[in-house]
Amino acid sequence: MVSLQGDLVGINTAFIGATKSDPGMGFAIPVNIAHTITDQIVESGEIRRGSLGITIDDPMPEVIRELKITASRGGAVIVKVDPRSSGARAGLKPGDIVTAVGNRPVRDSATLRNRLALLRVGDVAELAVLREGKLLKIRATVAETDRSARAKSTPPWRSRG
Repeated sequence: MVSLQGDLVGINTAFIGATKSDPGMGFAIPVNIAHTITDQIVESGEIRRGSLGITIDDPMPEVIRELKITASRGGAVIVKVDPRSSGARAGLKPGDIVTAVGNRPVRDSATLRNRLALLRVGDVAELAVLREGKLLKIRATVAETDRSARAKSTPPWRSRG
């Protein structure tokens, strides 16, 4: 997939629903994520997935109103923190709202998921976090995702023999 300027912006992965009257819908992997994955494969022969050990979601409208989060700030709420994770060691807590990674704003949970996916194991994620109305800066080291947990969550049709 290329932009109107001819720049590569994504790798097409699927396309569904094209008919004479309906252009359908396409799905693509953003090029920055594709670059990160290919670099890892070239360097180590595998993809090492990083994690902070957090579960995130979009804040509910009532939470946005209560905390007076502006539309420009956005954010992703931390719903759960694995107590053995690097996120827990860094001090992240359920209820925290992540508003930025580094100096880049987080619009919603999908944005945070993508920003964290670009970080490598061992990188330090600098998070701007809203907690009880106060803005905090938290540094958390990206840890490797537990391979046994990943294997358990892999659907049977995608398992390797």
